[in-house]
Amino acid sequence: MPQSVACAVAVLYLRLSHETFASDSLEGQEADCIRRARELAGPDAKIVIFREVVSASKAKVRRREFDAMAEYIKENRPAFLIAPALLDAVFLSAGRALHLANAFESKCQYVLRIANLIEAVQADPVLTLQEAIEAAPADKMLGGTLRGLTNHSLGVPSEGVAVLDKARKARNFIAHEGASVGTIWTADRDRILGHAIRLRAAVTDLAFGDNVISLWCHEIDEPKESPPRLLIDAYPKMVDDWVFGHFGGLLDAQGACDEVEPSAGEQNAP
Repeated sequence: MPQSVACAVAVLYLRLSHETFASDSLEGQEADCIRRARELAGPDAKIVIFREVVSASKAKVRRREFDAMAEYIKENRPAFLIAPALLDAVFLSAGRALHLANAFESKCQYVLRIANLIEAVQADPVLTLQEAIEAAPADKMLGGTLRGLTNHSLGVPSEGVAVLDKARKARNFIAHEGASVGTIWTADRDRILGHAIRLRAAVTDLAFGDNVISLWCHEIDEPKESPPRLLIDAYPKMVDDWVFGHFGGLLDAQGACDEVEPSAGEQNAP
């Protein structure tokens, strides 16, 4: 049975600073956050605070209170999490994912341009390079680019086409919904972490597609060199660590809990 609002637990992670115009004092900043927690969780809610004072001159100091908060969340799953740092984490992940998505699209366009140039020269061997470039079709959106790639005789296996199509859908999700956590001042722990898990799944699909198109780029740029198999095999894990490593174990813990929690129908079943 879900917790009632009256017995809810709200967790605040506060990174207070003298270097802000948001409040005249650290106490004022903390009071603002506690007041917001009361509005969300109810006047009788238990509020657990993880508090530290930060400074731009000590920006690289390890966030011990953040680690402690993460452990508390994994063990207790509070009803509300008032943690700007968690929003910062998901927005950082969304930005890094968008960088990879843009790079994937650029690589696809590059491979299609080369394929179009080869086709143009084969059709008319007397064309100069400049004439072949001018005759090449303009770049398309990602869907059109991938259709163009599959229409060329590049020896694309059906499984490769499927991987690229999943990467296309992942790129679209990242580009259009990657940072869509809803209204940030009402975003709770489950919504933020649930969105991060969906984003993580999209980034995984993107990484596998990026591996395919990056291999083609390597064959174009370094035709005499063997593919870097160790890098290809490690790439999806490297991407996951770079995009989501700052969450620590929060996403794995949230995903495991979501898998074992009963659905609403199961909860209401006789």
